[in-house]
Amino acid sequence: MKMDKKKDKDFWNSTSAASYAMRKMIRTAWPNANKPMEKFREIYPILGDEETKFLRKGFSGGLVYATDNWMFKDINQPILHIDAHNMHPSQAYFHKFPCGKGTYFEGKPDTTGSRMSCCRIRISYTGVKLHSVIQLIGMKTAQDYELTVWDFEIPTMMKCYENLEIEYVDGYSYATRFFPWRQFYMTNYVMRLKARKIGDAFEVMYRKGLNNSSFGKLCEKPHNVVFVNTINNNGVIDSDIVPVDKEDIKTGARYTYLPAGSAIPAFSRVCLIETALLFGWRKVIYFDTDSIFVIDDAESEAVWDTLPKEDMLGNWGREPDI
Repeated sequence: MKMDKKKDKDFWNSTSAASYAMRKMIRTAWPNANKPMEKFREIYPILGDEETKFLRKGFSGGLVYATDNWMFKDINQPILHIDAHNMHPSQAYFHKFPCGKGTYFEGKPDTTGSRMSCCRIRISYTGVKLHSVIQLIGMKTAQDYELTVWDFEIPTMMKCYENLEIEYVDGYSYATRFFPWRQFYMTNYVMRLKARKIGDAFEVMYRKGLNNSSFGKLCEKPHNVVFVNTINNNGVIDSDIVPVDKEDIKTGARYTYLPAGSAIPAFSRVCLIETALLFGWRKVIYFDTDSIFVIDDAESEAVWDTLPKEDMLGNWGREPDI
């Protein structure tokens, strides 16, 4: 039975599409809780200032760049363009993610058990096949360059950067678990497919919006300024920015939990690069968050034939050839 959207309290209590999606997502995990946010914070707590600053340095979005091998070159061959279905929601559905507060460590992370670590490292390399790290795009070589990455990004980096050397400095280690709301992503995707079949355009966009809008709130920065309405010397209505009192400064916003929020796009980048490498790095032309553009030939078609194509989370679709 369809929900009456006009009576949806979460909608009327939200100030943006993202906050609405987050409310619906959290309520999916704890449908019978009177205060689902308290349940959320039991697993995904507010973190301290030092841990938050560390994690901020490791947060990046999607990969968007033309590869060095094809930049500024005329391409007189067909181009194959493939696109991941709901890339970020797919990663959020299929992987385990950090929870709780991190344990600080120095040196190399402990990889035993079901743990995940955000690591500060120093790297050197002599050449690039593909860039898997946004901060390195445009850098053909590096010497003792400091980065903050998730440990699961490093095996992919080893495939992308020639003669890669890594020195581990420190980091934070986390226990991991599946998101309690992971079914939220699958439900929205399936409902979207059903809506498309019956031509319900609103429901298609509604379900798409729920899946695509929720992730960003996990990474949101706090709003540590206050705007006060004033009338200036010319009698014009204006506003002044008033800093928040020191004791009221926050390290995150209402839904912020950076370990999970930053790991989602990191998993997406790994998925994108690992899939692109199947075609051979020399054929890869361009990346656009969840899309890969490669030279189209018999070998590329053979690789494409091996990829999962069902219209479902975690699979790939083919866009019109260029």
